[in-house]
Amino acid sequence: MIPYARDIFAEATGRLKKVGVDNPAGDVGRLLEFAFGSERRHQGTLGCINGENDSLEWFWNALAERERRRPMSQIIGRRMFFGQNFLVNSAVLDPRPESEILVIEALARKPACILDIGTGSGCILLSILSELQNATGVGIDLHDNALDVARNNSMRLGLADRARFVRSDWLSEVTGKFDLVVANPPYVSESEYRRLAPEIRHWEPRDSITLGKDGLQGYRSIAGSVGQHLSVNAELLLEIGMGQCTRVSKIFREKGFVESGVSLDLDGRKRVLAFHDEQAGARKSCAMIDLDDGRLAGGMRN
Repeated sequence: MIPYARDIFAEATGRLKKVGVDNPAGDVGRLLEFAFGSERRHQGTLGCINGENDSLEWFWNALAERERRRPMSQIIGRRMFFGQNFLVNSAVLDPRPESEILVIEALARKPACILDIGTGSGCILLSILSELQNATGVGIDLHDNALDVARNNSMRLGLADRARFVRSDWLSEVTGKFDLVVANPPYVSESEYRRLAPEIRHWEPRDSITLGKDGLQGYRSIAGSVGQHLSVNAELLLEIGMGQCTRVSKIFREKGFVESGVSLDLDGRKRVLAFHDEQAGARKSCAMIDLDDGRLAGGMRN
């Protein structure tokens, strides 16, 4: 018996709706599009599907994963961010649209050398480098699996010669100075984390989302050591969570930083805080990779 697209769509949508997926029809449409191509999807309810087709088998397997509340991005293996598709899996945080504000603010500063703390998929650093043809950057992350994803993304985007990814527990393996430091640290409190959707709690790396009871431990770790890696006139850009502006600003002011700006997201929420350090060293330098030992070493630039 040949299944009709309308019957498949109805059954699949009902299954996702039953387990509480927010947009079941939209997700089914995306899975059909990925399995059969956009032409198949736009045939709507009039198309019929060969029941022996490998694409149909993939679709039902993918639907079963979505029923488990696995994120769509992990099922199809990619996520759109700042106009480009990035490879993602369970080792990295799913790129969020609100993080694009961090990229926009970074581009406005036109840095030549960038450090990305907690790089994950590399989407923030690589989006910046894609727009700044002469810039270079280093992404650091504690997890090797995440760094593998970032490296793969850099190769797919043709940026491997300008981006380096290094394992580092916060800034412990970093030396040298940068024109710009960007970070999207874990900022969700423990109580907030328990209320997040299953797609986040069960599938995305916990320590990329929450760290410390109040969700601010990542900012404290950065504030304690990032100053020595900022060159003259350099800035630090931080993504923050809702209602955290005052507390994050206080953490950095206590370490000698001066707030230099705040940017709002599309919902009008304070999303990115900018700081500079008046005590930054007088010599500009750009961090490079020492290929002999894999560490970051300061390299002077004119």
